Amino acid sequence: MNPISEDGRVVISGKIIFKLLDTFGFPLDLVEEVLKENGCIFDMYEFMLCALRSGNFSIAKLLSTLSVLSYYNELYFKKAILYIFNKEFQK
Repeated sequence: MNPISEDGRVVISGKIIFKLLDTFGFPLDLVEEVLKENGCIFDMYEFMLCALRSGNFSIAKLLSTLSVLSYYNELYFKKAILYIFNKEFQK
């Protein structure tokens, strides 16, 4: 069962969304649209972590990939990616 966000939307695993993008080439903006239509969101932290762990995404490529999202804010996303990168890879 998927968790529910504070505002009542179902939260889909970021791993699933990353697999749709990385393995099947499913466009992230289309994923966002389908999720929005169904009252869902996805775990952005988990998505970013999967992308960075895959080795297929540099920080710049990840920012470019995320730029198609309607709520994209480069400064916010860059800070989040750097936080994840430093937390997970600079141990």
